[in-house]
Amino acid sequence: MSKQEDILAGEILADADKRAGRALQRAEREAKKILADARKEAEQALAKALNEAGRLVERMRHVARARVEQDVQALHRQAQADAVLAVRALALDRLRALAGADEYRQVLVNLAVLAIGAMTGEDFELLLREEDEARFGTDLPALIAAEVRARLSREARLSLGPAAKDSCGGLIVRGAAGRQVADQTFEARIERLWEELREPVAAMLFDADRAHQAT
Repeated sequence: MSKQEDILAGEILADADKRAGRALQRAEREAKKILADARKEAEQALAKALNEAGRLVERMRHVARARVEQDVQALHRQAQADAVLAVRALALDRLRALAGADEYRQVLVNLAVLAIGAMTGEDFELLLREEDEARFGTDLPALIAAEVRARLSREARLSLGPAAKDSCGGLIVRGAAGRQVADQTFEARIERLWEELREPVAAMLFDADRAHQAT
């Protein structure tokens, strides 16, 4: 190969090297741009995912707080209901104890007079507990008749009927024809009065509790 040919070949190789260098540089620049774009997209995707995760966690916390508050309120309502029922049970226990006290006979008289005052006619049956009939059965009808006469200005003829249903105290007054019945047992009276007593009892209990907490 001549000297001139060597020079030409050298120039061609040099030009090829320059072109290859420029192509490599372009490839590197493209690769860096692709990497930068990919990194930016990844960072944006990560930021979006973290933001969504944060919102999800906050929603979950809100739901959890709401559920806890609901559970607390439900427990509070149940505790109030249990406390009111405990008062009812205590009242029934005290009435049960009253059935053994000396004044119990007068309680039976008062209950019977109240019942007869709301009924018509003159002939009535007294349905007593077996133990009450054994204690008071001989003179109770006459005592009640006298009280009806004195307090209601009416005449009443009373007799003892069959034993009353099991109860912790009180009696049942029944018209002779059986069409009028007044259940004056302690359980029946508490049951009838409970709807109007429950809210005042709850108010007394929980107003006192709040006052105690405040002090």
